[in-house]
Amino acid sequence: RSPGAASAIARHATLLPSLLQKTVMPPSNGITSSNFLNPAATLPILFLLNDLARQSRYAASRIPYANFLPPLLGIDAGGDQQLVKAQKWALVLWRKLLRYGLGFSGLPSLVSLSIKHINSDSSPLATGYCTLFAAWLDCIKIVGKTYNEQVNRLKSSFNNNVRETFSSTLTWLEPSVRQCAETLGKDWAKKNKDDYNTNALSVLASKMRFIGSFVSAASASSSSSNSNNNTVESESIIDRLVLLLTDSLSQIITTSNDAFYELLHKSIVVQKSIREGVMICAFMNELLMLCSTIESSSSLSKEVSSKFSAIVNRLRTTILNYLISLSSSDDTTLTFRYDWTKVYYFSMIKFLLTESTEQQQPSFVVLRSFAINLIGRFRLGDEAKAAILFSKEELFCTTLDTSPISFVFMRELCRTDLHRKQLDHSFKIQRGYGITADELGPFALESLLSETETPPNNNKRDHGHLLPLGKPWLWQVLSGFITDNTSTTDAEIVVEEEVVTIVD
Repeated sequence: RSPGAASAIARHATLLPSLLQKTVMPPSNGITSSNFLNPAATLPILFLLNDLARQSRYAASRIPYANFLPPLLGIDAGGDQQLVKAQKWALVLWRKLLRYGLGFSGLPSLVSLSIKHINSDSSPLATGYCTLFAAWLDCIKIVGKTYNEQVNRLKSSFNNNVRETFSSTLTWLEPSVRQCAETLGKDWAKKNKDDYNTNALSVLASKMRFIGSFVSAASASSSSSNSNNNTVESESIIDRLVLLLTDSLSQIITTSNDAFYELLHKSIVVQKSIREGVMICAFMNELLMLCSTIESSSSLSKEVSSKFSAIVNRLRTTILNYLISLSSSDDTTLTFRYDWTKVYYFSMIKFLLTESTEQQQPSFVVLRSFAINLIGRFRLGDEAKAAILFSKEELFCTTLDTSPISFVFMRELCRTDLHRKQLDHSFKIQRGYGITADELGPFALESLLSETETPPNNNKRDHGHLLPLGKPWLWQVLSGFITDNTSTTDAEIVVEEEVVTIVD
């Protein structure tokens, strides 16, 4: 479970090949029935491979996935739960490879295999296929930027089959993503509002991530296309998709308002179980991220954008009204303990904080306290989230046009080369481009771990990361705990004055 151990296993001449040959490799005669699998060994080797892939790009690149993942996923599992579980972990492994910009060989074969699972609201593999395709589309979003010289050089390094995969992905996946958008509301309506099925919520969340990634990739393709016909076609695809999605979201938010409000309540207060908390927060997080993605798309027509904005504004109003009522309640317990709640709360703040939000509004006061509380609970790897919140100067600005608090902490996040490297890594981990000029995103990601690799350095100051700040971070600012290389006496006084104004 360390990058060094993972690299050692991956580099070994016979260790990994022998393990794969004895467990998951199909026979040389090409037969792909489940008889070639050793159930007792298949899952452990998949666990090992997932651990290896998580540690580093190098270890992931050494996994000969194309030799065993397509045959494994091509088997009809029937009612064999062990095989279904193995196929789930196979999809997770392939998704991890795609998060590095690896694993494109064999992807077209998954499109036909996935149809029966994505079209079903009860398939145990639906979530795996949707999230895998979302990771695939995140890569397409990068390679679609034809104006970027670094990206063009990257594409030229792939063979013709992979480049064909790049150019045909949106066409291949459009029917599946359209089916997801059309049935999202119907799948929600099937749920009993008094008995939430966590598996159903997981499928709905994964479908929304799939749709959001498709919109991002299609928008990138539209904005960078040299052909007017291709641009119009991409925009038309997005319009049709968003119209279907608008109807589905209307069913979720409007016609099933009581059920949605109950789910919103459960996503904020302490949940009954960890599994329930994970699935509910994942559903709400993906819903908010999907709405934000479509809102920021420049490829929508005015008519479609207007219809979608009406639904999104209704969603914002519902959540804000709930948060205001929650802030006046004495018996409500918020939980920041788990990572998934922090991810969800961050998405909520980002979604609700719009340019039209005024500081005098009760909703803004609630959002500000929420954000301050959340920042104190960020950990190593959350630098991208912290940077986004600190860049929202209105959260920390009271009497001044610009916030010295934002300035100080944004500077701390980028203070040294190591800090900038960690911030870049954090953005890439969260499916972003990164902060470097090449904007290669997953293609330049070196690890799926929270912390980037730290080079040997004798300067102890350069090794220290800003996060975690700790729960009382705002009071530490008042106490002068923020360090700086330059003389900042006046700046520190201004920061303290701003903090006092905020907390008062």
